[in-house]
Amino acid sequence: MRDLAAILRAGLAGTQAPAISIDARLAQFAMVRHRVGPIVGAVAARDGLSVSTEAAEMFRIDADANKDVRARMKVLTLRVAGAFAAAGIPMLFFKGQSVADRLYPVPGWRDVRDADVLVPPASLGPATRALERVGFALSDPLFALPGFVQPAMMRAIRDLHFHDPAADHLFEVHSRLLFSRGLSARLLADDPSLRPRPLASGGALPVPDIGPGFAHYLLLHGCVSGWSRLKWMADLVPLFAKLDDAGRRQLAEFAQGAGTAAAVKASLILAREAFGELALGPLENWIDEDAGTAAVQTRLKTYAAWLNAPMAGGSPLNSRMASLKSAQFLHDGRLAQLWLLPSGGVSAAFRTLGKWSKRYASPRA
Repeated sequence: MRDLAAILRAGLAGTQAPAISIDARLAQFAMVRHRVGPIVGAVAARDGLSVSTEAAEMFRIDADANKDVRARMKVLTLRVAGAFAAAGIPMLFFKGQSVADRLYPVPGWRDVRDADVLVPPASLGPATRALERVGFALSDPLFALPGFVQPAMMRAIRDLHFHDPAADHLFEVHSRLLFSRGLSARLLADDPSLRPRPLASGGALPVPDIGPGFAHYLLLHGCVSGWSRLKWMADLVPLFAKLDDAGRRQLAEFAQGAGTAAAVKASLILAREAFGELALGPLENWIDEDAGTAAVQTRLKTYAAWLNAPMAGGSPLNSRMASLKSAQFLHDGRLAQLWLLPSGGVSAAFRTLGKWSKRYASPRA
């Protein structure tokens, strides 16, 4: 883990990477476990690190695959944007390629797997119909459910899964940024650039501003995922380099106001330990005020355990109980943890019913 973090830090800071030897095992750990293969392979080649023949070939294949995915994602996002614009549906493209293009010194260094678009909750149904009209495959098992169930389903779920035959890749349409409706609403209230909006007249895709609101969202997304992958933590390095002191102070104000300060502080401590110096500025004192408290330390130890685990098993990515725990960790207060619990269990129940329905019903026409 420390070797990977050191290589990432060198790439993102533009410094020389330490003399680390990379074998096939470390390459596999970088590519599969932490999804940082493209940047590790590129920095290793740039800085002349010792890389085994097998590892070098693995990095080459991974970089080519990432390049291909990025090209297909551009086709996909333009098709989605066109379908939504024609239907008058506001949209926001976030995470994934948007992060790579605007934060990374070389966009191809960031591993991209899918695309994510946010629409208003009331537009989830119309968005589905708009995509159907232009030939998108509705791969989510939810669509196997009877029609009378779907209005309730649309109100409960956060995202829907689609397959784009033209780009041959998956993407997700979200109705909120996080499983917690309360926190999602708070994020949009604090930063209007996180709200879906119509496609601009010039055709530029709607994306969030790089600022404290987006930083708060990326931190909370990492918390919900238990910081199980180094890829998400690496995003913080170029992100904080783009924030000025006023933006960093505003991030602290957002976290305090939303009741997410303990999770944010634990995340930044872990990132500071992984990458050394971060451009935290006035956040250093804010973090250190409560660094030793039980609320921060409990989160920090759990996040660190998930990040350092040999495989992702038992993390929020693969475990329902771990996912519930990571969601509760977002909130400082215990009452808020109960009040704002995610509705992911309802979504999971609907998807389970959908999978069962597929056994007895033909796919949607």
